[in-house]
Amino acid sequence: ISQYILALVDIAKEGFTYDALFKMLKTGLSHLEKEEVDLLENYVLANGIKGGTYEKPFVYPYPNIVPEEMKAEYLEKTNEIREKIASVYQPLRVQLENASTAEDISAALYEHLEAHGVLSRSLSFVSTLEDLEVLKEHEETLKGIITIFDDLVEVLGKEKLSLEVYGDILQQAMVSHKIALIPLTLDQVILGDVARVKSDNIRGLYILGVN
Repeated sequence: ISQYILALVDIAKEGFTYDALFKMLKTGLSHLEKEEVDLLENYVLANGIKGGTYEKPFVYPYPNIVPEEMKAEYLEKTNEIREKIASVYQPLRVQLENASTAEDISAALYEHLEAHGVLSRSLSFVSTLEDLEVLKEHEETLKGIITIFDDLVEVLGKEKLSLEVYGDILQQAMVSHKIALIPLTLDQVILGDVARVKSDNIRGLYILGVN
């Protein structure tokens, strides 16, 4: 989620460059499916597309497609993906470019996360892992990100900031932010093969069958 947010700032600063765009898309938190991301990435790399607004249609043929008549179909699919990106992220990019204070930038980013279900999507994804400890950690991370936005608004508020400076401050805040987790159990017993069980801070170890 932190990479997604930082990539949004990069897109606002640089446009839809390869690094910024796919840094964001490959988090899996956008509204695109993985297959759509892969299809777009192949096209962008093959045709050397460096950036732009993604508002103009792609015209280059889709690479390495046979038979020939399918190239138009693949190009159409790629343009549909381009339109999906432009419809969601170009308005945000304009909004961020026009934002001049920490408060405005933070509000635009948070409103995007809420309006497009990014926070709930990230939580749903982690829930599928069926790992309670990872889920708790992710929940605390989301709380931490909201706290960071609140702190930026409280401390910097109406102060005028460039997107570059804001992005640097946001990144440092995310790196330095620490989360605290309550242990799921006060004590626990782990059973398993001696060669495969791993645990830290073991106070007692019993190996069955050893004299």
